[in-house]
Formats: sequence, C-alpha cells, structure tokens
Amino acid sequence: MSQHRRLGQEPIDKLLLSMMLSASAGMLTIMLYNTIDTIFIGHFVGSHGIAAVTLAYPISLLLPTIGMAIGAGAGSLISRRLGQGDVDKARHTYGNGFSLALVLCLLTSTFAFIFTDPILTLFGATSETLELAKSYYHIALIGIPFLGSWMSMNQMLRAEGLARLSMNSMILSSFLNIILDALFIALLDMGLEGAALATVISQITGWGFSMSIYLCKKSSMRLSTEFFPWQPSLIKEIIALSGTTFGRQAGDAILLIALNKFLLLYGGSLLIAAYGIINRLQALMMVPMIGLNQSFIPIAGYNFGARRYDRVISAFIKSILYGLAFSYTLVAIVWLAPEFFIGWFTTEVELIDATMSGLKLIIMCMPLIMFQTIGAAYFQAMGRPLAGLMMTSSRQLLVLIPLLFLLTPSLGLEGVWLSFPIANSIIAVLSILLFRHILSKLKQKHLIMVKEEQSGELLNKTVS
Repeated sequence: MSQHRRLGQEPIDKLLLSMMLSASAGMLTIMLYNTIDTIFIGHFVGSHGIAAVTLAYPISLLLPTIGMAIGAGAGSLISRRLGQGDVDKARHTYGNGFSLALVLCLLTSTFAFIFTDPILTLFGATSETLELAKSYYHIALIGIPFLGSWMSMNQMLRAEGLARLSMNSMILSSFLNIILDALFIALLDMGLEGAALATVISQITGWGFSMSIYLCKKSSMRLSTEFFPWQPSLIKEIIALSGTTFGRQAGDAILLIALNKFLLLYGGSLLIAAYGIINRLQALMMVPMIGLNQSFIPIAGYNFGARRYDRVISAFIKSILYGLAFSYTLVAIVWLAPEFFIGWFTTEVELIDATMSGLKLIIMCMPLIMFQTIGAAYFQAMGRPLAGLMMTSSRQLLVLIPLLFLLTPSLGLEGVWLSFPIANSIIAVLSILLFRHILSKLKQKHLIMVKEEQSGELLNKTVS
C-alpha cells in the first residue's frame, strides 16, 4: 500500500494513533529546543537569562510559523489532491509552498534584525534585560529561514502520510541541540549566545536531513525546478489556507506580548521568568494535542477528497477524545509534583514560588483547548481558511486578552492566572455547539453518498 493511500484505507484508530505518535515525537523534539535552552540558561545564567529568552520568544515563535503555516496550507491541498489521485498538482503545490516559505522567512528575519530594539522593547524588554535578550535574539534570527522552510517541508511530509520521516529529522536535530547546549553553555560558559548558537546549528542540521528525503526520492513530491515557479492562483490558495496555523501562532505571540506587560507591572522580570517556565511546561503538555491536530488534517483532507465522510467523522470524534485523555493525564502528573518539574529550570527559591503561584491555575483547564484545535484543523483540512482563522485565534484574541484587562484591575496577579482557565472553558463550550452543526452536515453528506452507491449497485444488477 502506498504511503498516501494509507490515509483512506487503514483503520482510523490505528492510523490516527500511529501518525499522532510520530507527529508528537517530532513536535516534542521541537519543543525541547526552547525547553532545553531554558533549563541550561536557568541553571547557568539565572532568572534574568530566562526572562531575556522569554522576551525574545514571540519572534522566535512567530517567524518560523510563517513557514509552518505555509506548509500546513500546502499540506491541506496536497492531501486532498492525493485523495483525488492528482499527483502532478500535488507536486506543484509542494514546489510553490516550499519556495514561498523560504523566501518569506528570509525577508521577515532580515526585517526583524534591522528593527531589533523597537521589537524587543515592544515585547517588554527593560534596561536590565534588553542587552541579554539581544545577545540571544540576533543569533537565533540566523536560523529562522532554515527553521521556517524545514517546518514547511515537515508539514508537507505529514500530508502524504510520511510522519515518521518528518519525526526522524526532528529527533536528530533535538539530540544535537542537547549536546551542543551542554558544550556551549555548561562547558564553554557561552551563556545566551551559546544557547542560540546550539539551536541554530541544530536547526540547519534538521533542515539538511529533510532536504535529503526529497533528494533521495523517498517522497512522492519532487525538488524539481519545474514545480517551483509561482502560480498566482495556487499561491493565493496556499496563503489563504495558511491563515489557520499562522493565526494560532500569531495569537500566541500577541498574547505573550500582552502578558509580559501585565507581568512587568505586578512583579518585573521575575514574573516574566516564571511565566517562561510555565509556558515551556505547558508546551510540553500540549504535544499530544498538536500531534493529533497534525495527524487529523491529512486524514480528514484525504478522506473528504475521496468522499469518505464516515472516516472524517470518525477521525474528528476520536481526535478530540484521545486529546482529552492524553492531556488530562499529563495535567494530573504535573499537579501531583509541580516542584519537581519547576526544579528542572531553576533552584532559585523566589522564582520557584513565583512559578507555583500560576502553574496550577493555567494548566487546570488546558486540555479543553483540544476542542478549538480540532475545530480549526477541520476547517483547514476542508479548505475553509477564514473559518479556520477565526476558530484558531478566537481564544487568545477575543477571549483571553480581554479577560486580562477585565480581571487584573480588581484581582491583580491572580486575575492574570485566572484568565486562562476561564477562557479555555468559554471556548470549549462554544466549540461544542459548533461541532453539533459540523457533524450533522457530515452525516448528511455520508447518507447521500451511501444512497448514490446503493443506486449504482442496483443499476448495475439491472443491466447485468
């Protein structure tokens, strides 16, 4: 069975879990970039170092997301093209998506370098953290074009059912990053510059590994110049579908900027460092959600293109159930031993206390994000970019940030932390109401499809 045909033939449970494990393992290694950096920085530089990396994090999050978003948009098209049996159009989509991601990431990282001081000041840098943040930020920008185009390749590999190859490139890169962090930070005492350099070298290595997959023709796509010239209609469609992924990450970046402002008000750089630790732990706990999201998109897109609506419904429901089960298990583990996990990053008593004040409240309703995540993934897989963008950015921009402004004047720091579980609960309820409509439409399509098949079989029997 060819890899992309697995999406339409393998049992949904087996397919979803196998792709989730591959995607989650790959995403875990990417999450470990910032986590491992933060662990080494926390122990060898201190709380000011964690705060500096957290201040630079929005740009490190946002710019590579351009490549990831382009890859997700192109991947949605690729999976549907493959479901329809049109390999040539899928290859043109890959070529346009990869080249677009590379060019955009190169341009935006150059822009970010030119306007370093205004950007970091906007993110909340102060006189005590600006120079530290710049020492990490300038080196990290070098890796952005590689990381962005690498993320786009990995998204498109998953779109054709090659999640394991995508995972391998991430695992290689992550292990190299750990080794280089130990060398540059712990042994050579290079501080934040060493952390950034380790990350960039690891990203370039992962990029090279993914390039080799295409050069060795292990994928149905091709790194051929005939597929690279931009087709305006195709570029427009890729960009439109990219909005869902980019909107989610842009929302996270905007949220982090707003949070930094409130945290500076209530506790200065110490609270920014505390949220930096919480953010890293939460990112690790969300890995199963992200893995299921990335697995659901190609499965849903392929089967929708092949008119297998029953499989789309099954993947939709099971993705949510698995996501809730995995993420609530992780929340329970962290709740039982929060000091242990915070201790990965720091031994400073004051920073541990500041982190404890928000950790449990923030992660309490975190699994409910799964409803929003799969809803946005569904719209992306169906080629409905505007609906996907609204779904993916609603929690951060329309609920969470307004709650910060509403609750903090009267509740102070506790209002900051309480905004998270309240926002997650509101979005979960609204998503469930929307899902009733989505599933009803899919069931109608499936019934029509069954009737057409039965009519065809009856006609064939009559003719014979």
